[in-house]
Amino acid sequence: MNREAFVHTVVFWLAAALVLTAAKVLLLPCLAPFLWGWLAAVALRPAARWLESHTPLRRRSASVLCLLCFWLGAGGAAWRLGSAALAQGAALLERLPHWYRQGFLPALRRMGQTIPALLERAGLPGDWGAALPGAASLEAVLMESVSALSARLLAAAGGLAGQLPAMALACSFALLSSFLILPDYEEIGAFLLRQLPRPLAGPVRASRDFLLATIRQVVGAYLMILAITFGEISLGLWLLRVDYYLVIGLAVAVLDILPVIGSGCVLVPWGLWCLLAGSPTLGAGILLLYAVVTGARAVLEPRIVGRRIGLSPLTTLVAMYAGMKLWGVGGLILAPMAVTLLLFLDQNGHIRLLRREGAAAAAQNGGNPGKR
Repeated sequence: MNREAFVHTVVFWLAAALVLTAAKVLLLPCLAPFLWGWLAAVALRPAARWLESHTPLRRRSASVLCLLCFWLGAGGAAWRLGSAALAQGAALLERLPHWYRQGFLPALRRMGQTIPALLERAGLPGDWGAALPGAASLEAVLMESVSALSARLLAAAGGLAGQLPAMALACSFALLSSFLILPDYEEIGAFLLRQLPRPLAGPVRASRDFLLATIRQVVGAYLMILAITFGEISLGLWLLRVDYYLVIGLAVAVLDILPVIGSGCVLVPWGLWCLLAGSPTLGAGILLLYAVVTGARAVLEPRIVGRRIGLSPLTTLVAMYAGMKLWGVGGLILAPMAVTLLLFLDQNGHIRLLRREGAAAAAQNGGNPGKR
């Protein structure tokens, strides 16, 4: 690569970074509902095309039918889940005082008595027990923490209630835009491609098709990881003779898919609580189950995701970690897809990122590929 080509490449990527940053800061807040509507249209496009080809329905009627089924089903599921969550949350709040007095406080007092005794048995100085907070101090700290948490939850609930009208308006625009996009999906896509400069039209079209296929592969990969995690947790809880092991296993497996939350938010406190409450076998088993689930996912996720999107496990692992550090949860999922897209564009000649074997041999031979 000569100096002029290098400068052009650097300028191109800087301009692309500036455009993406401006789109994120300026356009994304304004176009977010329409982006969700477009995503719904993309997801339902195969179903609409299948209905169009296998039934007497025309394209517009098939699209409207698919969208009606999807939004009614999604709205009904959200209503049922929200109602169940509110009902169970209210029941849990009613039982919290009894559980706190009858279960948590006795375990807390036992912990305040057990830790100094363990430290003395370990041969540590006797003033360690006095330095540790007693049960009364722990109760006071706990009450302060609960009060602070309650204040934050109330503030968060008030802020969420204030945002409900804006959220409802955004959802209505997303719903309406999906009904306008899906029936004319091909025409809208062709119009947008015609607005691009001719050298960019080909790469953008190839990137669109490749990304849609990659997204399907990534969703399939994470569904496979979800099934494996559900099987591991359900089997482990069944062996530990825990009631409702299937329901608990499904809930913890869904949480485990979320990188920020994970299965540790349930299994680790549960295991520690069982250890302190006088059930050491169950507590140790739950903590061991958490270790097995975490280790299995650390090994399987790069392999399954990488195999589906065509990356090596090491490249997938590096991309996932870098994406998580740079962009959070979204980067964890999107970074491997971005790397795959760049490699696809490079292999098809749209961009030049990596040096091939022939180019490397030519560089070693002074720019002459035929030199031995």
